[in-house]
Amino acid sequence: MEISIIKSNAKEIGDLDYATLFATNDSWIITRNTILYNAVFILLNITIPVILAILLNELRSKFLPKLYQSAMFFPFFLSIFIRYHMRT
Repeated sequence: MEISIIKSNAKEIGDLDYATLFATNDSWIITRNTILYNAVFILLNITIPVILAILLNELRSKFLPKLYQSAMFFPFFLSIFIRYHMRT
C-alpha cells in the first residue's frame, strides 16, 4: 500500500487561493500597492546608503567617520552577540 502526502494533481494546488484573491474588487489595488511599496523600498535601500557613504567620505575629520560608522554598525553586531548568547 502506497501512501502519498502530496497530491499528484498539481493543477489544484493554490487555484482556490488565486481565484479568491482576484474575485475581490480590491485585488488590483492590493497588487498595485505591493509593487509600488517594493519599488520604493528598493530605491530607498539603494540611494540612502550611497548618499550616507558620500557624506561620510566628505568629512574632514578622520575620527568622526569612524565614530559614525561604528555607531551605525553597533546594533547589527549587538544583535549577533545577543543571538549567540541566547543559543548557548
